[in-house]
Amino acid sequence: MNDAVREELVLIQQIRDCIKEFQNDYPPVVKEAIFHSIQRLTSKLVDGGQTLIGS
Repeated sequence: MNDAVREELVLIQQIRDCIKEFQNDYPPVVKEAIFHSIQRLTSKLVDGGQTLIGS
């Protein structure tokens, strides 16, 4: 497994962890912070995926 694939798997796991946390009963401000983390990680995953597709 190359480094790019390993990095994608780590990002996917981080996204899954954030989604699990988002499902907990937190105040709106905490949920918003978790949601922004999900967006940031998803963006990194998509950007990395585009790099893999191009190679």
